[in-house]
Amino acid sequence: MRNLAFTSDSQQSIKLGDSSDVLSLKVTELNQPVDLSKASSITVKIGNAQGFLTDINVEVSSLKYPTDGIIDVVISSKISSELPAGQYLIEVWIKDAQGNTVIYPDTSYPTVIGFSIKKNIMTATSTVITTITLADFETKFDDMQKDLQDKVTSGYFKGDKGDTGDSAYAVAKAGGFKGTESEWLASLKGATGATGTVDNAGLISAPAFQSLQTQVNNLQVGGQNYLLNSATLRSGWGANLSAKAEIFELITEAGVDNTVLHVKNSLGTAAIGLYQILTHKFEVGKAITQSVMVRGHGQLYLGFGAVNKTFTIDSDAYTKIYLPGIVTDTGGVFKLYANDIGEIWCHSPKIETGNLATDWCLNPSEILTQSDYAKIKAAIVALGGTLS
Repeated sequence: MRNLAFTSDSQQSIKLGDSSDVLSLKVTELNQPVDLSKASSITVKIGNAQGFLTDINVEVSSLKYPTDGIIDVVISSKISSELPAGQYLIEVWIKDAQGNTVIYPDTSYPTVIGFSIKKNIMTATSTVITTITLADFETKFDDMQKDLQDKVTSGYFKGDKGDTGDSAYAVAKAGGFKGTESEWLASLKGATGATGTVDNAGLISAPAFQSLQTQVNNLQVGGQNYLLNSATLRSGWGANLSAKAEIFELITEAGVDNTVLHVKNSLGTAAIGLYQILTHKFEVGKAITQSVMVRGHGQLYLGFGAVNKTFTIDSDAYTKIYLPGIVTDTGGVFKLYANDIGEIWCHSPKIETGNLATDWCLNPSEILTQSDYAKIKAAIVALGGTLS
């Protein structure tokens, strides 16, 4: 088995425009480091869920530890500036002296390791809606309203006074109207028209309405997490075969904000871990993506209904694994199991719509008050959308 992983001291995210970022990778085969001193060329391929984007050639002579299988990849400011902020995937292509090419890892794309590019403070605002609390929004709106009112009151928008113009009646008389002002006013009123009707079918089928409804139905603020209590892994989560584990515990770790699930499986093929029955019902045919931060050595099962996969974990540093797929059943159970001999640590699980794994976040109902959430939900439903 050919594996690719970050070294324990490697960074896994960079900033746009930074020319000093280095990703330290390690290639192994059958859990043994690959001797890179015999390679004729090394190319690091970078892509995303849609496919290949760019590559970086690494000189074999520049490697500090070639016999340990370690590759230091310098992400130049040109490359980091050309790629927008987001999640990216990595493969390493190694060519030997005979011209044969070996690709690391040998798992199917896009289930490979990745890194993220973060925005810097000078980055232009994108179309993604950044997270803002309801209180922040109300404060900003109140400030803008006060500023506008002050400008209106102070005469900021007031121009020079124009000449007094003729009245509408005077203009009508100049145009040939014969009669008094009262008669002219009466002439402006037409006969009562027939009661009109609303073409509701035409309204909701209009392109503008359909576009708005699509945006509402696909609403994702920061990639909405449909799991509850994904930070604490307690209320709403069930334990599967925990009594049969050599170690099964929820712990805190330095440098990790959320609760960590620690499982040591000595039974072999036994599904030991946590699960959650989702209250949200996904639409059949909708794209979803599951993700979790994980480290350790063993097998980790990640799955929701028919969208599931067992990942081989072999790293002492936390790495995000993710699994995109299409919903085949409206209901389902999210599962996170160590299903073979090994020891696994994981935290921050997430299931969201779309085919891209965004940064972990809480479920919206855990961020807003119930009153605020009910107001937002009512407004979206009134527009014809859905939000759970």
